[in-house]
Amino acid sequence: MLTMFNELDLSLYTIKNIKPKKINKFNEIEIRKIRDGKKNGLTDDKLAEMFSCTVSNIRKIVSWASYPKIDSDIKEEYKSTYIKKYLSHDEIRAIREDRKNGAYLRDLAKKYRRTCQCISAICKWKTGAKVDVHLKNEYMGIYRKIANDRLSRIDFTAA
Repeated sequence: MLTMFNELDLSLYTIKNIKPKKINKFNEIEIRKIRDGKKNGLTDDKLAEMFSCTVSNIRKIVSWASYPKIDSDIKEEYKSTYIKKYLSHDEIRAIREDRKNGAYLRDLAKKYRRTCQCISAICKWKTGAKVDVHLKNEYMGIYRKIANDRLSRIDFTAA
């Protein structure tokens, strides 16, 4: 049965007409270009598209998990420009304030280089729960009002 699939070539790439991805075979120049691209603000998705590989490959390269010997002397300098583990209390406050003023999650996620889920968790006090606890009820009320206002503008009868 396995040979039948090989003969028919029913792989995901054939079905979805996706170009096959490169599998961890990069030269030093490509590794440097990937790391430079990340340092200059390109997203993992964009880099993966540019180099025909998976996002996982890009993340391993820019974190030095793959190809750790290439440019190991500049590792910390590069990583400090694009890898930031924790947001400061001031950044958490700014995110909540921006959200209170009507900013969209995706815009905040892009601005702070986080996922929408991360920003949402901050705004719901699931992450950074000890920062400005006394403001939680006030902000949550405002977030709900913003969400309800946005929902009320959607015309569900048009569908």
